[in-house]
Amino acid sequence: MNYDFKLIELIKSTDSHCDAGLEHARAVVCSKIIQIMNSKKLSTRDAERLTGISHTEFSRIRNAKLKRFTLDRLIIILGKLDLQIEISITFDTRPVVNSEPKAIEGIYEAADEREYLKNLAGNDVSIFLYRFELLPYGIDFVLNESIAEDMYSDIAVQLTPLAHECCKTLTRYRELSVSDIIMDGNILITNQFEVMLSKGLGIHLFHDEKMQLFKYAEDIADLLIMVMNRRAEEANTIQ
Repeated sequence: MNYDFKLIELIKSTDSHCDAGLEHARAVVCSKIIQIMNSKKLSTRDAERLTGISHTEFSRIRNAKLKRFTLDRLIIILGKLDLQIEISITFDTRPVVNSEPKAIEGIYEAADEREYLKNLAGNDVSIFLYRFELLPYGIDFVLNESIAEDMYSDIAVQLTPLAHECCKTLTRYRELSVSDIIMDGNILITNQFEVMLSKGLGIHLFHDEKMQLFKYAEDIADLLIMVMNRRAEEANTIQ
């Protein structure tokens, strides 16, 4: 079995110390471990007997408590679960966004007000904020391009861990998504923010887990709206 994944930046950020790629890779390997355990119908005790690794480690992995795990440790555990597995890693870097301020002239709104974008629920969108998009072996966090270009470094620092936490949760359920976009967040034409999961995905998440995911999603939206408001204030000051 071949298992390929990419280490990608989760957001366009000027923070050179961002380790989102590494954290994302750990989440991907964790997801694969859980997938193998589920496919083989292994309990944590079964996994311990098979690999010689403590069942408490598998319990932590199942609950995505990865702070104590290095990437190489997770890869070793994955290899012990499936001796036929081969892992290859590729690196893909996005260009750094220029963080210099620039004036804005309604660039966040839909280009043609007569033909609105639609979100995952099919509702009319006034401003696209972000989406989480499935890649072959990962999840990409895609921002509104104009907001990404206007991003402030202090807001990017707050945004990164929120995007990472969303990716960790969504990665565990990626196989159940019926669309390439697993979650999106938009401002509707009613001026309300709406976050939506891929159709039918919500029923598979534990209630508390879903509520926490939506809280992260709302916090991301608040930060992006903060970027828009701050840039708008700066543009008005320049005028």
